[in-house]
Amino acid sequence: MLYSRNGNLLDYREISKSIGITEEMARKYVSGIIGKGIPIIKKYFENKTFLVLDSDFRNLQAKENIIKFKSRK
Repeated sequence: MLYSRNGNLLDYREISKSIGITEEMARKYVSGIIGKGIPIIKKYFENKTFLVLDSDFRNLQAKENIIKFKSRK
C-alpha cells in the first residue's frame, strides 16, 4: 500500500480500511516492516501519524524490478 501511493502520506486508518484490518494490526505490520529495514518515514501533524515510503528506496526498488523483468525475457 505504501509503495503504490507514490509518496503520498497515509495514516493508519487509511491503511487499515483499504486492506481490511484493524488500525492496531496496521500499526503492528508497519512496525514489523520498519524492523526489517524498510525505510518508512513517519510524519506527525495535528496528533496524527502519517506514513510514507522513502522515495529513494521506492525508486531503487522500481529500478530493480524493471531490470529483473527485462532479464526474464
